[in-house]
Amino acid sequence: MSLKVIKDYIDVIEYFIKTNQLTGDGLDEQNRNILFHALPIGNTSMIEHLLKSNLPNFDINSITQSGNSLLHSCISLQRIDLIELLIKYYPTINLNQRNKQDATPLHLAIIYDDLELVRFLIQSGADAKLTMKSKTCLQLSIEFNHENLIEFFSKLV
Repeated sequence: MSLKVIKDYIDVIEYFIKTNQLTGDGLDEQNRNILFHALPIGNTSMIEHLLKSNLPNFDINSITQSGNSLLHSCISLQRIDLIELLIKYYPTINLNQRNKQDATPLHLAIIYDDLELVRFLIQSGADAKLTMKSKTCLQLSIEFNHENLIEFFSKLV
């Protein structure tokens, strides 16, 4: 089966899962599994269905050729609801996984100037002491001139 996900066809997806035509190790040429394709569509019910389906051979921490994980992708989309689902169904997800640019999901949330995501990731267990290319979270916030994050990380130090 192609990794392209059709909107709102949960019953079709369920059929493919039950008949083992859709597994977690089905990857495209960029090493993306079905969830990488489902995320940009943003259909929360379909994504939740895929997450709770317990796909055989599915790795929540798998990375694409670009080095991004599903969590990095959710941060890029700034979808806290999808991040909550990833953590709910896969509590062992690596919140501190680095991509090829040395960025953890928390660093990306800082770059996107998303205080809500930053708070949520830290509350969920992301390590605010990790650096990105030797820069602390506060230094990144200063570099991008994100005043609300500068204030937030100044209080954490």
